[in-house]
Amino acid sequence: MTSAIRCETHDEVPFSREAVWAVLSDTEWVLSALGLPPGKYGFQPLPEGGSRVTGRAKFHGLAARWEELPFEWRAPDFYRGRRLFSNGPLKEGSLEVELRQSGTGQTRIVIRCELVPRGFWGKLLAKHLVRAVAQRRIEWIIAQVRGFLRGEKKTLWPESAVHPVAEELFRAKLAELTAAGQPADLVGRLAEFLRQSPDTELSLIQPLAVARVWKRDQWEVLRLFLRAAKCGLLELRWRVLCPNCRASRPPPIASLSQVPRAGLCAVCRAGFEVQFDRSLELSFAVNPAVRPLEHREFSLAGPGSQRHVLSQTLLGAGQRKAWMLPELTWPLRLRSPQVKQPVNLRPEDAPTQLFQPVIVCELEHFLVRYEYGATRDYAVQVLNPNAFPVLLALEEMEWSSELLTAARATNWQEFRDLFPAEVVSSSEPMPAGCQAVVFTSLRGCTALYESMGDAAGHAVVQNHFRVLAEAVRAHHGAVVKTMGDGLMAVFSQVQEGLAAVGQMHERLPEANPNPSLSARLWLKSSLHAGPCLAVNADGSLDFVGATVNLAARMVECCQGGDLAVSDEVYQQAATREFVARVGKAAEARELKMGGLEAAQKVWRVNLVA
Repeated sequence: MTSAIRCETHDEVPFSREAVWAVLSDTEWVLSALGLPPGKYGFQPLPEGGSRVTGRAKFHGLAARWEELPFEWRAPDFYRGRRLFSNGPLKEGSLEVELRQSGTGQTRIVIRCELVPRGFWGKLLAKHLVRAVAQRRIEWIIAQVRGFLRGEKKTLWPESAVHPVAEELFRAKLAELTAAGQPADLVGRLAEFLRQSPDTELSLIQPLAVARVWKRDQWEVLRLFLRAAKCGLLELRWRVLCPNCRASRPPPIASLSQVPRAGLCAVCRAGFEVQFDRSLELSFAVNPAVRPLEHREFSLAGPGSQRHVLSQTLLGAGQRKAWMLPELTWPLRLRSPQVKQPVNLRPEDAPTQLFQPVIVCELEHFLVRYEYGATRDYAVQVLNPNAFPVLLALEEMEWSSELLTAARATNWQEFRDLFPAEVVSSSEPMPAGCQAVVFTSLRGCTALYESMGDAAGHAVVQNHFRVLAEAVRAHHGAVVKTMGDGLMAVFSQVQEGLAAVGQMHERLPEANPNPSLSARLWLKSSLHAGPCLAVNADGSLDFVGATVNLAARMVECCQGGDLAVSDEVYQQAATREFVARVGKAAEARELKMGGLEAAQKVWRVNLVA
């Protein structure tokens, strides 16, 4: 039996485990820094669910093929990965990174590498790699982590490819961006980012994550990126995400109209409907004419690319073992590609000193039972009764706040103004998830026209649309369309819609420069939130469905200077806080809609004295 050749390095850094984990969990960087070559990866569907991941690459001229077993980890304690080679000088290779708290603000880093050689030449190569190369590389990695966290190094990827920009075109695009009114300091930050970042960081740019790093307002940075895409410095990239495992393997899509309505995840094999507010993300990439990029992949599905997964473990066929979980201080979701239904684990499901949960991985669902006996920390027993391995992932139920969904992006007037052609396919309406829909109408238009005349009255109505559109834009919504003397607007969050409506009523008098010469205008408004369908309406992005219908009809409950909200919206904390701020009591009404037997409960709130 061939013995494994091992390498282990220990070192301490003056940073918390969480800070170190945020860096070292990036397995793309770690494997690259270890000197491994980029690979080409494929997925083979498994009959029991999920996929088998395979890779191939050339290393010092030698072709290698392998199966990449799923990473196992518990953030921020450890992770380990393993490759099983089908050819070449090695049988197996594994990497383990462990972080131990060694004092206040101190972390002990332990990195282990293990290679199982195949034959004499494999043993010779493994010894050389581990003892002569891997040891030095690991020490260099730890030095990079230390320097990066101290702020002494701008990037972790100094050895990665950094293709130069096309200088003349680059400068011209930056000048165009500045001429479009973008702040000079932000344009400078973007220029530095695009010029100096490794190729690996510029093929998938998430603007909200960039805003966090730059410590700037998210909407300010998003506006910069949209303007940069408009002038050709960047390109829009739509990514379809699996709502089950949140992976994205298909190539990014250049236009919203090309996004399919349904998808099949290559990783977990789950079929799904693409949804605007959940499984479709807008990201950016540098325009290849400005700077060419070399796309390389060093690993798949490591902990750094799945930060919503707090712990992941692989159970062999028929295996039972203890699984140390993160502390259950809030509900988490347990899922598996081999188990059809996930289960939510709540704080009350945590192990106690007397009872230990046992999670049985059955084909249809997880069975959670309790056995009497002491437990160590947050260990639970997990049992796989099946004749095949089962992968378990414990994850956050909420999606990352840095995910810029298609709904969030297209619901902003700034996006619609810059990219009016970005609409869904005319033949593929798409579920848009929960949207906050606002309708308005004017009371007093007839009297206005009679007192001012047609031309002057029309000018006031158009001014009123300008005032309303400014309120919508200011609160990150979008005007979907205008109809007569009213409009329809959409928002991603109820509180944004409420804030916009409040501003509309407050600033409506600005629409009429000579109020003493005309009848007074009163704004009627309504807000409802719920699932919608995104459609292509003659080349414009529109929304339809029961939510939109109810929001439109609720305006009938208004008298002027008021807002009508559905009962579902009224019960939300954001609405109660809004009503409390305006200092007006809400009154309940009933709205009878054709085709529905039960009347709809609507709450009316006066917003103008």
